[in-house]
Amino acid sequence: MLAEYTTLDNKLAEKAKGLELAEEQIWRLWAMWQGQSFDGEIVYPTTFHIRDKSMDMDILEKAARTNPSPTVKRAIDKKILEIILEEDEMKEFEEMEHPVTTSQNRTEHIQQMIMEGYTDQQMLDLHPEITQADIDSAKQNLLDQGE
Repeated sequence: MLAEYTTLDNKLAEKAKGLELAEEQIWRLWAMWQGQSFDGEIVYPTTFHIRDKSMDMDILEKAARTNPSPTVKRAIDKKILEIILEEDEMKEFEEMEHPVTTSQNRTEHIQQMIMEGYTDQQMLDLHPEITQADIDSAKQNLLDQGE
């Protein structure tokens, strides 16, 4: 089945290149008709990653049954959500996943996000109530715990 997806991907990429060329030629003709010149560039996607969602779900299900660490379990859950939710639904879910922090749980939540690989900017974007000073303090606490 993977070979079929690769073949389809190649055919779609070839069609996209043809459409790019055709659209550029149409715009050039239109510009000539208007007494102008077209110097733009039309760009279509050239890769079409078609996934077998059921196969991906089977792999993730098997991985979840291995009793992974909490961090790996969260990653598996996130991948499952990416498969079953549309992009805009996923964005809404991620925002819901990060509730407003309080002074009691802020440091712990920031440390958890740090361990999950979030950048400072991502944390600030997800949590308007968090400041750079909060992040720096949480990082220092993590360093102090490691000593």
